[in-house]
Amino acid sequence: MKKLSAIYREQGQRLFHYLLRMTADYDLARDIMQESFTRCLERYGEGIDSSALLYRIARNLVVDHARKAVHSAPLGDEPVPGPVDPLDPAGPAGPDHQFMVREQYRHVLAGLQRLGIEDRELLSLVAAEDLSYREIASILGAKENTVKVRVHRARKRLRSILAEGGER
Repeated sequence: MKKLSAIYREQGQRLFHYLLRMTADYDLARDIMQESFTRCLERYGEGIDSSALLYRIARNLVVDHARKAVHSAPLGDEPVPGPVDPLDPAGPAGPDHQFMVREQYRHVLAGLQRLGIEDRELLSLVAAEDLSYREIASILGAKENTVKVRVHRARKRLRSILAEGGER
C-alpha cells in the first residue's frame, strides 16, 4: 500500500489533469482516477512498477466510458462533453490574471475536444510532463518514433484549431 500511496502522491494530480483533458468533465475525471487506482490496487497490489501501468489502466477506462456513452446515446445524437471546471491556477496572481488563465484553459480544452481521440490522447499524455516518449509508446503499444511524429502532427492540428477560435 505504501508504494501505491507514493505513486498517488507523485502522479495523482498529473493523472487527474490527463483525464480532465481526455474527458472535459471534472467529475468524470475524478471518478476515473479513483477507479484507476482501485483497479491497480486490486490487480497488482504492491507489484506496480511504474506510472505507465496506471496511465494504461486510466486510458482503458476512458475508452470504456466513451464506448458506453456512444452506445447509450440516442440515434443521431453525438455525446457531448460535460461542463469543464478547471482548477484554480496556483500562485499569488490577482483575480484578473486568474480569470485570463481559466479562459485560456477552457479555450485549449475546447480545442482538444475538437481533435480526434488519438490526437487528444497523445497530447494529454505528453502534457502529463513526467512520461517519456518511450513510456507513452508503451502505453499506446506503438513505436517511440511513431509517437514523436504523431505528437508533432497533433500539435500542428491543435494550433490550427486554436488559431481559428477553438470553439464548436
